[in-house]
Amino acid sequence: YSWLFNIGLTGGYGRWMLKADISYGQPRFEDMKMDIYGKANRWAMNRYAKQLSGSVSLGFRVIDTKRFALTPHVGGGWSSYTWDYADFDKNENTPEPDDMKIASEVMKKTVPSFNVMAGIDLDWKFHTVVSDKSIFMPGKRERYTSMLRLTPYFMRAEYSKFVPERNGFQIGISLSYVGLARALSIE
Repeated sequence: YSWLFNIGLTGGYGRWMLKADISYGQPRFEDMKMDIYGKANRWAMNRYAKQLSGSVSLGFRVIDTKRFALTPHVGGGWSSYTWDYADFDKNENTPEPDDMKIASEVMKKTVPSFNVMAGIDLDWKFHTVVSDKSIFMPGKRERYTSMLRLTPYFMRAEYSKFVPERNGFQIGISLSYVGLARALSIE
């Protein structure tokens, strides 16, 4: 697991919403000497990997009241984990039986996955204002809404570059501040 920092864009028409976002985190290896490469004594060099992920999804706002909105959405999600690794051999210069030394150059491992993702946006609207001037959408008045968004989600994950191959589900909860601008049809 890890904390993810996320930024995204939402666009829509009527009740249909298109979301795109990108996230970054640093999950921790529980065991840096874990055999995930298919070769003995090939281990991770860092305690933390870099996780970069993103998704694009289409949703339909099922409930949209003055204070609350509910939007289920489905789409595609991509995630990639990157870290450094090297081959190790026993250090013959010490009497310690578990003393190891680097026996190769440090290499970079990147493991990507692209799969289906789904989630539900639960939006609590806490402030709305209608502008008297247009800022984002020329020629239209705009309504700005500030929301707190809670999104439980899951994404299928298949990592075929591991030995043995690993797959499963990435399950998480996202908590975000959302600022939404909407064009109004009144001049």
